[in-house]
Amino acid sequence: MAKGSIPKGVANAKNHEINVLSDFTAGYRNREDTSLLKPLTLVAGSHDVLTSVSGRIASRKGYTIDGEASSVIAPIKSPFSWETQTGYIHHLRAGFLTSAGDDGKLQIRYVDSAGVVTHLDLLTGLTSVNFNYVNYWDVAAVRAKLLFVNGGTGIYEWTGGFATFKQGTANTITLNGTKTFAQLGFSATGSFIVEGTTFTYTGGSTTTTLTGVSATTAGVTVDAPIYQAPVLTAVGSMTFTVTPAPPTGFTFDLISQLNNQVFFGSIYSNLVYMSKVGTYIDYSQSAARIQYEGDQFTTQGTLKAFIPEDDKLYISAGTEEWYITDFVQTTITNQTSGTTVTYENADLKRLKTTAGQATVSQSFTSKIKNNIIYVSHEPIVNSLGTVQNYLNSPQVVDISFSIVNDMDTYDTTDGSIFYDKQFVYVAFPRNGLFRIYNMTNPKDPIWEAPISIPLSGFSRIDGKVVGHSYGTSESYVLFNGYSDRAVDINSTGNPISAEAVFAFQTDGMRTKRKSYNKFFVEGYMVANTKLNVSSTFRSPNAGLDPAQTFTLNGTDPYVLGQGNDNSLGKYSFGKEPLGGDSNIITQQNTLPYYFAVIKTTLRYPYLGFQPSFASYGVNQPWELLSFGTNAGATTEGENDLTY
Repeated sequence: MAKGSIPKGVANAKNHEINVLSDFTAGYRNREDTSLLKPLTLVAGSHDVLTSVSGRIASRKGYTIDGEASSVIAPIKSPFSWETQTGYIHHLRAGFLTSAGDDGKLQIRYVDSAGVVTHLDLLTGLTSVNFNYVNYWDVAAVRAKLLFVNGGTGIYEWTGGFATFKQGTANTITLNGTKTFAQLGFSATGSFIVEGTTFTYTGGSTTTTLTGVSATTAGVTVDAPIYQAPVLTAVGSMTFTVTPAPPTGFTFDLISQLNNQVFFGSIYSNLVYMSKVGTYIDYSQSAARIQYEGDQFTTQGTLKAFIPEDDKLYISAGTEEWYITDFVQTTITNQTSGTTVTYENADLKRLKTTAGQATVSQSFTSKIKNNIIYVSHEPIVNSLGTVQNYLNSPQVVDISFSIVNDMDTYDTTDGSIFYDKQFVYVAFPRNGLFRIYNMTNPKDPIWEAPISIPLSGFSRIDGKVVGHSYGTSESYVLFNGYSDRAVDINSTGNPISAEAVFAFQTDGMRTKRKSYNKFFVEGYMVANTKLNVSSTFRSPNAGLDPAQTFTLNGTDPYVLGQGNDNSLGKYSFGKEPLGGDSNIITQQNTLPYYFAVIKTTLRYPYLGFQPSFASYGVNQPWELLSFGTNAGATTEGENDLTY
């Protein structure tokens, strides 16, 4: 700006022209005084609205039930997606654990040939649904397997074998198709589940018919899913030469792997166990430990989380501890035999962290590109990893500083964190909401306003983000349709409440009284939309004065026309920019009806005003392109402030 020139907003105000504000990319903040922020910054009071890379802001979309509706008042927990060696992706979830204490279930998601989604019981009668999982390569079986624990006294192993039923006899079962049971992931012997019943078998896995089946399968429904049952290996069947071995009552709560060596631990213990490579049941080592043998480590505090990064396993413990595994090898060659042996010293190296910087839990710990992301005891959303200009030492970086006032109010119980396609989702189910960290602009990532859906966790399924309910044993396809908890996108569910509250506007004249009598709004909506626009005024003597409100209706004449039907419902949030333009000319991904209106209002003298836009209802989406007023200085000027 040239020396002596007048800012555009002030010039427009003096001329009583409308000063239009657009480009809603500042995101949400709750740290500074709301009158010190950029005018288009969202502030406390905002909820259930999302920004776009195209500079618009919109009411969030709804969610539909993924699979079966449930009346069981128990949260879904421990979601996990596992790609088997056949390329099939299993999506697991646990839940249904009521006050009875022994009715929990572990389930896998299944889509039949008609596209109907159901969840099949993998384990039932559980007393804990707090599972942790790890992908593992069984060297002896030459097969990928999923290992998981849930606070019991051992490790579950699952091959992921899955097929559909063709026919059965008194002691056989035949699958559809030409692939053998082994090719579809079944073990040579073991157990399978079909229509809720578990059967054992003794042979036939290299064919399309299992033999030695424990009971008749003749009455099974054609095309019913058949899947391998998990196997539990108890601690008593494992080998330990490391000391101390797991003591009596040790619970298997955490599991991970590094270089195909399995690590497990208990959240009630300081002991970490590492297996030999390629096995999860052998934790032995030689007198002089050889590389890839088992070992045992000890932390100062009780364990919280394991997560691999680069060539290290990161371990969090207590309320402030982070460790990384440290392996130092020494290779010795026998001069007589020529045999070479690599000995290895394995240890934990503690990072320089301080009070409160440990992760809250395993579910609050995840990966984000090249770093770890987690919620600490402070509570703060942190990234942990190598930072440029800090040599090679991992550093903790606070990424939630701009919403610190919100973070200080959150209960971290049962929360989780999840990364998907430039977005970090952080669930605080006890507060009935989750947060989104939007990194679509890597130079200026932002926090979105709170989303008022109580979720315990997230999955990515078929290119969509699925949230798991904290209130009932249900899962939801998020950002789908324009109502909440609908059966499908074509049905009507519960209403959505959305509100965008912006920082106080001072119109470039912070020390003067102003007023306006024209309020301009431009954007998109549908015929059902009723958008309430409010202004709360801050005056020198009265403090905050009652809001001035008007309503914009999708059926009013200022809704100027219908564009292309490329609505937000056509693309899922995270797959395409929310409300973003792939083609600016056609305004792709916008709602079908464009509107622009200037509402006349009574003049009200103020020092600053806070605009907000809100809606409540089913099928009432809206997007803002811009808004503004013809604010100008009033005759009072600075008189009210001068003493």
